[in-house]
Amino acid sequence: MTERLLADAWPDNTVWLASYPRSGNSYLRAILWNCFGLRSGSLYADDLQGDVNVARQIGHYEAAAHGVFSAPFRRLPLVKTHEWPVDGRKAIYVVRDGRASCRSHWHFLRASGYDVEFTDIIAGRHRFGSWSGHVLAWNPMTRPDTLFLRYEDLTQDFDQVLIRLAGFLNVAAISAVPPPSLAAVGLGPHWLSPGLTAYPPMTACEEALFDRLHGETMAQLGYFSRPAARVSPAREPAPVRAKPGADCAAVWLCWGAAYLEQARVSARTTLSLGIDRVLITDAATARLVEPDGLFSSVVVATFGFGNNLDKSQLGDLIPSHYDTILFLDTDTQVLGDLSLGFEKARQHGIAIVPAPHYNLEAFFGFDAVMRQLNVVPSGQMQYNSGVIFCHLTETVRAVLGRWRDLCRIVGNDHPNDQPFLSLAFDQLGFQPYVLSPVYNYCGLGELAVGDIRIWHSHYPVPADLSGASAAWPPRRYLDGARVAY
Repeated sequence: MTERLLADAWPDNTVWLASYPRSGNSYLRAILWNCFGLRSGSLYADDLQGDVNVARQIGHYEAAAHGVFSAPFRRLPLVKTHEWPVDGRKAIYVVRDGRASCRSHWHFLRASGYDVEFTDIIAGRHRFGSWSGHVLAWNPMTRPDTLFLRYEDLTQDFDQVLIRLAGFLNVAAISAVPPPSLAAVGLGPHWLSPGLTAYPPMTACEEALFDRLHGETMAQLGYFSRPAARVSPAREPAPVRAKPGADCAAVWLCWGAAYLEQARVSARTTLSLGIDRVLITDAATARLVEPDGLFSSVVVATFGFGNNLDKSQLGDLIPSHYDTILFLDTDTQVLGDLSLGFEKARQHGIAIVPAPHYNLEAFFGFDAVMRQLNVVPSGQMQYNSGVIFCHLTETVRAVLGRWRDLCRIVGNDHPNDQPFLSLAFDQLGFQPYVLSPVYNYCGLGELAVGDIRIWHSHYPVPADLSGASAAWPPRRYLDGARVAY
């Protein structure tokens, strides 16, 4: 599923048939074809890999993926997608128990020749991200012009499903007989109706990982992987802490000797915080780390881009026993108390400072990227990704996953991670707590008011940076030196 038309290439009246992989999308298409006479296309060219049998059962219209739209298709374009939402078009969203979806998707990929671990599927380290991230991104229960269906509805409440589909699409059913389960022919991956294939149960470790990452969303949807008492259906903010605790860490991500030395300088400035210090780096740089205990632990990772885009893997690489982190670029130095940042992260999920270049669309031509992703440039805020306080809730992990996915989609056409994080906020409707610039002062000519708590610059900390409590006269710093207002 690598070749696909961009969303704006489809007719304006397109209705997305959206789901996480292996959630009943093909069976929904079979219902639309057999019960309403409606063919459907797919966002992905050669989606069925030439399986004529399945194509016949679901009314698949292959030409649509190649930009050929027949007159009947144009009247009501129904298009399968496993992507995260990129626009506000009408949609039918099908959800399935996340455990079953992840297990089925893993077996499908393995049968397709992919060497992938089941835990990678649970954690969302693959093409379509995490199960709960996908659900939260589409938000089908409150998204406008969206029909929300469960896979269980398709199989256990069929008559009601027909009524709801007819009303949503404004079409009449031509048959009230459920289509047969999708049949498999031959060996290899198949588009079987979910539930037809039995898989071994998840191990205790896999259950624990799934429950930690997806338990909250499972509970909201009425699925429980653990006894209900273990998962709170309410999404109340965690209690505020005055100081970070043992489950907190400062985190740096870098590679190469020069950046390792910068990270060491930055890490020394965090010693007073009393939290762990985690370095994420590649194998070659890990061998250069001195055994002096400055870093509490070193995580060895593989980086695919070799530039700032690799920072978007942060959510996948944080050791699982931390629930709150302070991510710091290597050119940062902590100068003061950061309690507010940790407190606000625990209340809001993420606490962050706007970038000095705060206009997202004007950041080195990022408006072109926004249009490529079907986002209208409207003066959206850009945040600085060099200092991020994160409380790693399921929602925050979904945001970090979307950051990663956006970087992968666009790639080196725009090799800066920062605007993609801001775009992830915007696309998922996530509002971080906005810290004042004293928590990420970059010395790019912006005003400096009061005591600066984090200096973020390759230049040394100016001797007169802090100590002036008054807002007037204003102070400004550029290239490490104070400049006239």
